[in-house]
Amino acid sequence: AAHHNTLRLAEQVAPSWAPVGLVGPPGSGRAWLARFIHERSAASPHPLTPLDAHRVTPAELDLALRAPGTALIRDVHGLSVAAQGALAAWLDDPSPARLIVTTTAEHDLGAILRFDLPRRLKLWDITVPGLHQRREDIPALVCALLADELGRPQAEVSDLLSAEALD
Repeated sequence: AAHHNTLRLAEQVAPSWAPVGLVGPPGSGRAWLARFIHERSAASPHPLTPLDAHRVTPAELDLALRAPGTALIRDVHGLSVAAQGALAAWLDDPSPARLIVTTTAEHDLGAILRFDLPRRLKLWDITVPGLHQRREDIPALVCALLADELGRPQAEVSDLLSAEALD
């Protein structure tokens, strides 16, 4: 139920250009949800560009934010001060890029990022529950990952797995 609420909220925000913040524990599906939002947005004909906040240079961040598509900043709490400056400059003159950021619940962005960024980003926060809160999703995730890995339709893969294997 928690995951279905998350998906409903993601579907609601996808058509807008509002920046989205995906907050959840590692392994909760934040990157998958970012793709889900991107694929349902006006930016979908263009690429989704994932950026690792701990490694991205200001120039790389600026390039991704100025290109059509969606810039996904993973673990935004790890942005360097210089990269935060590039993000602030984009906020002064935003391009048609979509911005999605991820972080974990234990990071208070107001205490980590430049004092003005959390307020200026105006993130539409979506909490992504951890798998421990949605164990009923694990069989579907297993099928989706296997289907992706095997390059086969998900329904075909789910027929291959026994109920015991999915328990």
